[in-house]
Amino acid sequence: MFQPLTLAEVEKQIPRQYQTEIFTQAQQNNVIAVMDTGTGKTLIAITLIKWMTTRLRAPGEARKVVVFIVPKVPLVEQQREAIAQQTSLEARGYYGALDVDYWKREQWAKEFDEADVLVMTPRVLYDLLSHAHWSVDRISLLIFDEAHHCRKNNDYNQIMRDHYHKCDPARRPKVFGMTASPIWNVKNPADSLKELERNMNSRVLAVRDNIDELHKHAPKPKEIEVIYDSTPTSWLAYPYPTMINPIMNAERLVVRDSESKRFRTRYEATMESVGIIGAEYYLSAVVPRAIESLVLNKRRELSTLRKLLSVDDPAPGIAKINGQIEELEGIKALLVQQSAHFFAQSLEVRPEWLAPRVIRLAEILQQCYTADPACQCIIFAEQRQVVMVLSWILRHISYLRTMIRPTFITGHGGSTHRSMRDLEDVQGMSVKEQQVAVRHFRDGKANLLVATSVAEEGLDFQPCNLVIRFDALKTMVSYAQSRGRARQKASTYIIMRRSVPTEADKYTQFMRAEPQLKEAYQKRAIQDGEIDDDAGEDVSESDLRLREVYTTSTGAKLTYGNAIALISRLCAVLPIEPGLPVLKPMYGLIDGASPSPDPAYPLGFGFSNTLILPSALPLPRDQLHRQGPYRQNKREAKRAVAFDAARSLHQLGCFDDYLLPLQENNDREGVDADGEQFKPLDVDDVFESTAIDAWGDPWQEGQSLFCYPLQFETCIVAGLVTCAVFDLNDVNEPTGIATNIPRLDRVVVLEFNSEDQRKEQLQLMEKYTIFAKEWAISRRPFEGKLSCFFVKLTQDGLPDFIAMQRALESPLSVDWRRNWTEESRLIVMEKTSWLRAYCLLSVRKDITPSTLLSSIGRDCCEAGCTTYLEHYTLLEKNVEKKKDAKALKQDKEVVRKPSSFPPLSPDEPMVVLLPVRKRKSADSESEYLIPSSFIKSVSLEDELFRVVETFPSLLRQITAVVRARAVINLLKLPPYPVPRFAEALVIPGVVPKYNYDRLEFLGDTFLKLATSIHIFNKYPHRHEGQLSVLKDGSVRNTYLRGKAYRLGIYHYNVTDKVCGPKRWMPPVTTHTTLDGVIPYVKQTSLRRCLSDCVESLLGAGYLCGGLDGLLRTGTAIGLCFGGMEPWSHRYTGDSPSCGASTSLRLLQDTLGYEFRNPLLLLEALTHPTFPDSQTPSYQRLEFLGDAVVDVFIVDYLFHKFPACTAHKLTWMKHLIVCNSLLGAVAIRELGLYKHMLYMARRLDLEITLSVRVLEPLSYQELAEKWWEFDPPKALNDVLEAVLGAVLVDTNYDLQLCRPVLERLFKDILPLAHPDVPLHPVMELYMWAARKGCTRIRFEKSRQRDESNSKDTFHVLVHDTEISRSTGDSLSIAKCFAAYEAKATLSDPTSDKALHKHCNCEERRTEEARLREEKKALKRKEKDQEKAKLTGKNVHIDMSSPKNDGAYLVMDMDDTENPERGKLLGVVEPEEVKQIVDAILDDPLDAADIGAIGNSTDETDKGFAEIGRKLLEATEEASIHGSSEEDLDDDGDVNEEERDHHDHEDQHDEGVSEAMDLDENVQDGGHAHAADVEDEMAMEDIVLWPASLSARVRDLP
Repeated sequence: MFQPLTLAEVEKQIPRQYQTEIFTQAQQNNVIAVMDTGTGKTLIAITLIKWMTTRLRAPGEARKVVVFIVPKVPLVEQQREAIAQQTSLEARGYYGALDVDYWKREQWAKEFDEADVLVMTPRVLYDLLSHAHWSVDRISLLIFDEAHHCRKNNDYNQIMRDHYHKCDPARRPKVFGMTASPIWNVKNPADSLKELERNMNSRVLAVRDNIDELHKHAPKPKEIEVIYDSTPTSWLAYPYPTMINPIMNAERLVVRDSESKRFRTRYEATMESVGIIGAEYYLSAVVPRAIESLVLNKRRELSTLRKLLSVDDPAPGIAKINGQIEELEGIKALLVQQSAHFFAQSLEVRPEWLAPRVIRLAEILQQCYTADPACQCIIFAEQRQVVMVLSWILRHISYLRTMIRPTFITGHGGSTHRSMRDLEDVQGMSVKEQQVAVRHFRDGKANLLVATSVAEEGLDFQPCNLVIRFDALKTMVSYAQSRGRARQKASTYIIMRRSVPTEADKYTQFMRAEPQLKEAYQKRAIQDGEIDDDAGEDVSESDLRLREVYTTSTGAKLTYGNAIALISRLCAVLPIEPGLPVLKPMYGLIDGASPSPDPAYPLGFGFSNTLILPSALPLPRDQLHRQGPYRQNKREAKRAVAFDAARSLHQLGCFDDYLLPLQENNDREGVDADGEQFKPLDVDDVFESTAIDAWGDPWQEGQSLFCYPLQFETCIVAGLVTCAVFDLNDVNEPTGIATNIPRLDRVVVLEFNSEDQRKEQLQLMEKYTIFAKEWAISRRPFEGKLSCFFVKLTQDGLPDFIAMQRALESPLSVDWRRNWTEESRLIVMEKTSWLRAYCLLSVRKDITPSTLLSSIGRDCCEAGCTTYLEHYTLLEKNVEKKKDAKALKQDKEVVRKPSSFPPLSPDEPMVVLLPVRKRKSADSESEYLIPSSFIKSVSLEDELFRVVETFPSLLRQITAVVRARAVINLLKLPPYPVPRFAEALVIPGVVPKYNYDRLEFLGDTFLKLATSIHIFNKYPHRHEGQLSVLKDGSVRNTYLRGKAYRLGIYHYNVTDKVCGPKRWMPPVTTHTTLDGVIPYVKQTSLRRCLSDCVESLLGAGYLCGGLDGLLRTGTAIGLCFGGMEPWSHRYTGDSPSCGASTSLRLLQDTLGYEFRNPLLLLEALTHPTFPDSQTPSYQRLEFLGDAVVDVFIVDYLFHKFPACTAHKLTWMKHLIVCNSLLGAVAIRELGLYKHMLYMARRLDLEITLSVRVLEPLSYQELAEKWWEFDPPKALNDVLEAVLGAVLVDTNYDLQLCRPVLERLFKDILPLAHPDVPLHPVMELYMWAARKGCTRIRFEKSRQRDESNSKDTFHVLVHDTEISRSTGDSLSIAKCFAAYEAKATLSDPTSDKALHKHCNCEERRTEEARLREEKKALKRKEKDQEKAKLTGKNVHIDMSSPKNDGAYLVMDMDDTENPERGKLLGVVEPEEVKQIVDAILDDPLDAADIGAIGNSTDETDKGFAEIGRKLLEATEEASIHGSSEEDLDDDGDVNEEERDHHDHEDQHDEGVSEAMDLDENVQDGGHAHAADVEDEMAMEDIVLWPASLSARVRDLP
């Protein structure tokens, strides 16, 4: 909320005369303004900012910003707020704790684009300039707060030296510095000023013309010396036991020596400063936390040892560690007990427990606060722990409690990050904690602030009237800065010191020198001469002359100032397994006693540094190990070797041109591995496109027509007529997929007497095709003229126009007996169903409508009918009643239409019918008994009917073949077999075996291999992390989609799915257009399928042409394959002269392969932690070997299981390459743990544990519970690296690698089978959903003290915990928790069995009841309205489902809740498995199966998606494959679930509608759109478990 400014605050924003004097000079020149603290230097800077930002830019001049740098983090926010309050500019602050070091260039570009003023610490600006995120010439004004820091190697000076002074003088920014103490050398003030001016390219300037006004607003405080006695060495009056002895015991229990010395040193320093009570309080606050950290480390070590050792094999090491933990915890408990009095509210600190200095301080405070209760005081001390302790002590001195409200502030310490500060013995304060302390002191909540030097400069406090220096003065700057805090009138500045001459002399020296120092800079003028450009440094002149600056193409600068940091940062981002220490460079000093190769530094003079880089950097040994040049200064020698190394690393590509390590958070999006830029594809998920038309337009005048006889099984009875010419070899060539579709026979050219005859017969063929389609496939209407036709043939192989005309004139006949024999398989329809086709199997003369149902084993209907005669008589009466009621309601006359069916006779025979779609799986349950008068024969013979059923698949295959030949020509490939490429272009539909999924599974793996090999060789000096980034950018879906789209692959896709009876649409001419001479047809394409098609084409190329075909196809598409030249010709390695060592020879014998280059095998065994390695680490070879293993496994599975879906293959692949099985191969087959070179204790323990666990188990046992084991990743990595080394050594010949792979995986490959075990989490979710429970979830927690993060997974059902599992690996813990939960929930005897906790069914039933009660008044009206529109009545069936595993097909058109949807049908549980495979096929191919363990998908959402796919499958089930399930052709429940003559749900309205439809057909018409209105698209259809829902059923 905005607060109006007070008068005092307004006056502060009005420049005074002395401020204007400085501002005027700053407008003209670079100035360092020297003014006392509190005199308004910041106001001058803000005024200068306003002036600079209002200046107009020259045309074409780039935008510039103002940068305000401050030395301490708390000042960032303070100065930013001041600028924001006093200007309208956008001011933002930046410091290390915000993790700005890891911001991307885009983030910085956004900041510079949006901000006008950037306030930051100097290191942030230095890194920005060094990495060329910004440049000095794009800064208009550079402001230095506390400018006296700009000297030696301070970040201020590095900015000026490495960037400002290197910039063209004409383009440098204006510089404005602010300080209260520009002189640090009291003995030679002139040199101090010259050095500061030289470093900052500015003149030191003080107020000259308005000194009186300046003194008025900066009064000088009264200075007082307070002398105190020395601290005693014994504390006999202290009543409590001291805690230093427990510290010594902790030191004996492996507290590191440096830590224990630090504790003792700080303890002694604190005792000297504040006394025994303060030293003890320091220990109570610090040591328990340190001991807790030690115990945590011991527990982790103990946990690892326990895994390694069995219960029967106790080890002395475990007992020792247990003893140490117990003793450490005892020490901690003792410390907590002894320190309890520190936290008592009634604690009073006695004078005899305090150092004399604190007693004198307390007396001073009592005197001052008694005289002035509004006194504001700052006490400055040097050490953080003294500040903390002193604040606590003053709070507990009895006579000060009512006077003072103390707080304290310190710096950050070693790190601004909490995670690092926790490791320090005395934690610094976070930015937030500092801000709180400053705000409390500023707002008056605290009236006494104890502070380190962080409060000496810059921080904006209200003027204090008392400032006390608790520790002796050290520097002139500290004296001036701290005294400047006492700037109220009549304020006091107290210096406390011992009565020793040295401290008295130093204070006297500072006090006497100050007037002379002020005079030194106050008399200086801007015109006093030019600034000396010679750099002043603590480095010798000879070393300075040898310094260099290395500038990249972007302007990023490598200097001696940032080289060490760059090397450290590069090593820190190198890939390493989790839990192992971050990799670091190793420096070593060589003194001048060594021979110097540098003639400038003879023997015995100067220093040199060695630098050893981690072997994770894939560099030659001379780059990993280097010695730097000699320098006179040790630190300069370290900078020199780091500079040389960083320059070489940039030239080798380890740094980019911004001097940033090439890693994932660099911007690689939009650039592939070859450096080609690309943009993400900007098209919708579903977009309209065109595809090559395979059929043409037969309706064009003069267009030739061709008849292709269709050979189906052993006869030819039908033909395909089209104007297109096909290559019969392409169309009839086997696809490798078992599909039962006709073959095209020799083409016949149709001849016509005239164009009129041609058009007349075209119309006849179109009508006959539609007639056949409506009976055998679908009644769904379509627009446009057909592009091809289904015709009946004469014995001469020509269209039988006479027979087709006769069939159209008499589509149905009641005289079916004339054409029926026992062998005829007549196609008929029956009276009570809509155009549903049946096979007439037999005539049952022994059964009539009068036969008692009980005598033939049939159940009676709900109405209690005992015979079919009673049932159908009652049914027809109900129909007539409903028609009469409907006519009266609509005020219409009742019209009785005579039925075309004969009347029902009590003595007529019954007939046995079988739905045509059940012919392949016929059984007695699928057969129906119908009165013989209820059927009519269809004028479509059984042979023709079965051919028509294959029509969608046939047309689809022909389309695919035509487009496949076109795409082969587009890619300029050799004449490869067409069927594989046709398969690669078919978008997955419901025919699970004929689409691109399997080829995409294969091509994806070979894509990664080819890309990896190309990248591996193109970038020989980039480590595995960088290679992965390059590879990912070149195989990601967005990249592949762009390639496919720009190449126009979507023109060749086959997206018209083989649909079921409801959705198939024949090719028509309406959507056809011409592009030149090439006909195109409109179609809808899916964006996600574009990338899949690229991978499937690669799979087809590999299968047709081997690796040559793969490289040709990928290169033609434009992928990063490096060209079509074979790898063995393209990459030829050198064979070194060295031979293999004994260890390597043994491994080669085990491997069965002898290396031409043994260094490759040595590299494959070298872990990144191994120091002084002869080769780089294995990580690059592991990057390559990972792709080799995947290719070998995928190729094997693809050919071993030709009938498996891609989803099944993916599951099998992930099983074989899972962590546990690969680790077992590494241990058993090669014993790699004996050959690995590493130096990491934790890795050693993990490997030892894995060997003990995995060796006794068979591969079969590992495969059954693969998720239960977690060997260290290093074992798998080394195995893959060895295989990568074999590939490189064979010049990338996969055939030579194959024997090695077969030998290693001979016992694992047989484990692959289609029913591999699923992930336990997936099994639990699916099992619970089948049982009807949706309230199952996972939660994480931390259960072990030694864990740094959450380590436990809980399974909760209805908020009740069922199981939990704790482990080092969270993903494994989740698997165990899921496995145990399923076992518990499924155990009916368990107290936690599912049925004892789950009330989902009752809850849903109750919710449904409440909803129904609420909507009772509206439901009737809605049902009536719906009946008008759809002719259906809605019924609520609240009974239990017949099969708890059944699923309801729900229409979600008007709701998001499946329970509120409209029921369309029921599907059986055995169908779910197929559909789950279809759903998971695509995502599991792109992501690791193991990631499922971390899935958070809700069960209900997942099964809703399953429902969508399942309904699509039930609608679009194959109509030609022998293994595909047939379905009914309307939306009802499957006929196999009921005999509709016996089932109680048979509705009388079906008879009525069938009769009406029969009249239409008798009149020669077809089903109208209104009759099939409910058959349209099912985009909003979902599946819902029947056990979870009150079912809404629409019955015809």
